[in-house]
Formats: sequence, C-alpha cells, structure tokens
Amino acid sequence: MIKKILSLILPPILYKIFYKQTYQYKGRYNSYLFAKRASSQIKTYLDKFSHSKFNSPNQVVVTDRFAITATLCGMVHKSTINVLDYGGGYNSVFSYIKQSTNKVANCFILESDVFLKNFVNRIPKKFKKYIKYISSLNEINKKLDLIVFNSSLQYIYNYPVILKKIFLLRSPYIVVTRTNFHNKKKDYFSIETGIKGSQHPYIFFSFEN
Repeated sequence: MIKKILSLILPPILYKIFYKQTYQYKGRYNSYLFAKRASSQIKTYLDKFSHSKFNSPNQVVVTDRFAITATLCGMVHKSTINVLDYGGGYNSVFSYIKQSTNKVANCFILESDVFLKNFVNRIPKKFKKYIKYISSLNEINKKLDLIVFNSSLQYIYNYPVILKKIFLLRSPYIVVTRTNFHNKKKDYFSIETGIKGSQHPYIFFSFEN
C-alpha cells in the first residue's frame, strides 16, 4: 500500500531511485535441476512463516481457489468425505470445507518432512481426529473422494511419478488451482522470487505435454 501511494506522489525519477522493479519469476531453464542449481535454494523449500500456526475454520474466508474446492465437495453425495490436500501446509482445505459446507471432512495433508517436524503439534485438539499430516502417499488408508493441489503441483520436481500414483488412487475428483500452463510442447522451468527471502524452482506446465 505504501509503495502504491509513493508511486502516485513522487516524481518518476525519485521513485525509480528508491524502488527497484521486481519480478515474480526470473530466468528460464530446461530442467528443474538446472533451475534449482541457479537458485539460492539448497535445502528443501520451507516458507519460514508457513509453520507458525494452523488456519482454523473461523479464520478463513472462502474465496477464489478455495471456493472451487468447496463447490466440488457439495457434488459428493456423502455426509463424510475423505480428502487429500497435497502440499496444503498450515492453510489446508479442511478449514474451508468445514467453514462453508455441512460435510465432515477427513483430511490427509501431504507435506515435506521438514514441514512436519516444525508443524505437527500445532493442530488444535478439536480438529486432530479429522486431520492427518503425512509425508508419503503410502500413508493414505481410506478411499479418497477428492484430491486437491492448491498451488502445489508446480513445485514437485518428480510430478510425473507423483501423478501416476495419484491416478491409481482413483479419486472421482482432482482439483489443480493457481498453477501456470502454456501452449508450447514442453514444460519449462523458472525461479520464483515472490516470497521474501526465498528463491526456488517453479514449473510452467505444457498443456500438450
């Protein structure tokens, strides 16, 4: 907000002195590995704010990509549904489903071991029986009704392998949101710089591929 106000009141030459143009992505690479080597991300990516707390149902607003998930839940003719939230982190679809529908959602949230080490004990007690954080698809022990990739698929370096396993789970609904696609024949890779203090590989998916 401050940056926007200053852009309106400062002469252009002064504004350029104080504020450098930034971009969400930088560079284009032929593979995930090349993008990772070119970034500053050496270890497993973890947003330092992402494991500070769990977003409970009374803290969320059901809009945008989460509204899509809630709508699909209404199409499942069951009072209790089983959901896989791949990369859901602290802001899981569980809270959005509970806040906006009358469904009981049993939610598997797949995250990295690094995330789980920092976050596993931060789930409010009243929700623990509905939520299970996992680090592998092999830990899923229920038939799934919905699989959700809410802005997470583009960070998975071995996504073709993961998707094959996902399809074997035979969920009737798979949701992919907030993910970039293009019309070229091959995927290409870049470095996302939008999160302060972190640079990590990002996949732009080919529709044809």
